[in-house]
Amino acid sequence: MIRKIQLLLCAIIVSINGVAQDSQVTQDLEMWTSVAVQKKVFNNKLSLNLNQQFRFDENSSRLYEYFTRIKADYEIFNNLYLGAGYRFIKTGNSDKGFSTEYRFNTDITYKQKIDRIRLSYRLRYQNRTNAKNKDLSNKKYRFRLKLDYNIKNWKYDPFFASEIFYAKKDYNESYIDEVKDYNTISDFQKIRFQVGTTKKTGKVGVVKIFYMLEYQFADYQASYGNAITTNNIGINYTFKL
Repeated sequence: MIRKIQLLLCAIIVSINGVAQDSQVTQDLEMWTSVAVQKKVFNNKLSLNLNQQFRFDENSSRLYEYFTRIKADYEIFNNLYLGAGYRFIKTGNSDKGFSTEYRFNTDITYKQKIDRIRLSYRLRYQNRTNAKNKDLSNKKYRFRLKLDYNIKNWKYDPFFASEIFYAKKDYNESYIDEVKDYNTISDFQKIRFQVGTTKKTGKVGVVKIFYMLEYQFADYQASYGNAITTNNIGINYTFKL
């Protein structure tokens, strides 16, 4: 089993290095921070989560987005979950301040445990809209594979995750105010690699720290032929009631 874990780690590292070397444009370091409250009810079948998150770019010096999220996951069968979430988002623009956006998502997740390994497979559909341009939507289909490993007599259990995005985004090219030309981008957009750890703090707290590499494909239309790499550090704290 240890040998399998070592091979998996090597595969993840090789993938991350390969993606980074292929990229033509590298963005600065971003930081995501959040505080959440989680409560399980109905014999732990239903999990409710309220989350407040702040995201920073420009070497983690500028707040470019913050949002409030509510989320629910329900175990419909053994290890099979249905979930739904809603975000109220404020997105920053250096010239126009913050605009209001909304995002809704639905999930289906399957979890399994193999010895000290916990695997999670998640398929997500999400739709994001802008309050001023409700006719334009930003839909994404996401598949994530996550691996958690429990180390005996160790408080900082690691996790590894990879997620790929397929996007269907509406946009307009308006050269004259009275005329709007609507178009749609529909293609694989990006892939994420994430590694981190979680640790219990006190009786109800759980802290998660992670590093994430996000790679937006060069042939995705919005990339204008340039692959984009984003590095990210995340710190999340959750109160489990």
